Amino acid sequence: MLRELGPTPSTVDRAIGELLQNAIDRLKDRIGHVESMQIDLICQALAVLRPLVPISVLAQISGTPESAVRSFAFDLGRPLLVKGSSLHFLDEPAETWFRERFKPNAANLATFLQRLRPLAASSAYVASTLPQLLLAAGLIDELVELTLSEDGLPTSNPLERRDVEIQRLTFALKACLQRGQYAAAAKLALKTGGESAGEVRQTRLIQDNTDLAAALLAPDRIDELVSRRTFGGSWMGAHHAYDAGLLSGRNEFLAEARSRLRMALDWLFAWARRPAKEREDERVDDADRAELAMAQLLAWGPEEAARFLSRWKPRHIALPASKRLARRLLDLGRYEQLDALATHGAKDTWLMLGLVAEACRVGHALPAEPVARLMRALADPRVQFKELAQWDSRWDVLDAVTAAISEALRVLPREDAAWAEILRRYPERVNDFASPCFMNLLGKPGCSGRRLSPLRVG
Repeated sequence: MLRELGPTPSTVDRAIGELLQNAIDRLKDRIGHVESMQIDLICQALAVLRPLVPISVLAQISGTPESAVRSFAFDLGRPLLVKGSSLHFLDEPAETWFRERFKPNAANLATFLQRLRPLAASSAYVASTLPQLLLAAGLIDELVELTLSEDGLPTSNPLERRDVEIQRLTFALKACLQRGQYAAAAKLALKTGGESAGEVRQTRLIQDNTDLAAALLAPDRIDELVSRRTFGGSWMGAHHAYDAGLLSGRNEFLAEARSRLRMALDWLFAWARRPAKEREDERVDDADRAELAMAQLLAWGPEEAARFLSRWKPRHIALPASKRLARRLLDLGRYEQLDALATHGAKDTWLMLGLVAEACRVGHALPAEPVARLMRALADPRVQFKELAQWDSRWDVLDAVTAAISEALRVLPREDAAWAEILRRYPERVNDFASPCFMNLLGKPGCSGRRLSPLRVG
């Protein structure tokens, strides 16, 4: 590399450009004329398209197989990184050089758009990139017409379709305002308002269900969501937790998921070290804990996930978080992972209560050993699990204890006397939608399980 720089003094940007140009020239010298033109098309696409360019798109634009695009990236070396099924630049100087060296002029850009347009219906990435390129080419009327007609939108996934439509509307609206086309801008503004509200709901839906989104969304769409920092939370660094949860659902993103997870945990530990009064402004809720536990489970395994949930104080925090985690695993049909989590988390009674509550709800039988350990803890007369203080979790403990006995009936030898005694130690279940005071007024069993005399009014 030092020999290639030569004896002449040079700037950093110029030296990087010369190294990249020499690398591309060497690639062209080793192949024929036709392949050399295909390399030019790949370089042109990298200069025009936004980062995280899908390899499949580059292959279709250049007319080469995907393996040839990967070989080009590996042969070029340092500037390009193959990340799953996409390519992106490792540093800004290399990306800047590609844009300055290979960015097409207006005529070549129009030719490039002709190659790109047929791919919009099948690729969400191309469909979302097309508006920006039409704007750069000065094809404002075509951009507005395309946006209002809804042609070329992805047909396979409604989530991707909405996101692409938002980007089209945004670029078209900016273009109309810049050119003073206020009539068209008014139409686009009305449509943009409605779609933007829908996008907020869609983003929240994805954040609440990253496990399902990872299975449904295309890899390039997942990359885009993470790179745009779409998710958020009430505490600093919360977006890393949801990024890790989304990435950990795909095997090709496991390395990056672990990196995001480490960043999320670093922020979480920094939050935990702050004084209690300062933490009140940034609360970590059950959804955050369940998301981090899910990412731990997929990235590192059930032992790490169980350890994470067991470290929280007070201990009962593990109950609602483990219920959320178990519900996700059951929705995905990952019964083996749920069983492994129960095996590794058997020492934590609160964690096990959350798991058995959800497993019983769908009729799934957990392994016998962790259920037996849970029943021994519940049968200990010195142990009494009090109901949680949250307004919406009045019967969580009672439901979990009942579910534990139901699970025990399925997987353990019967101990009717011991299990009946466990039930006697917990209050009778009353109407889920009635407060204790209202039940007392009706003369029905209250929280203590005793029947009270009805009050007479008037």
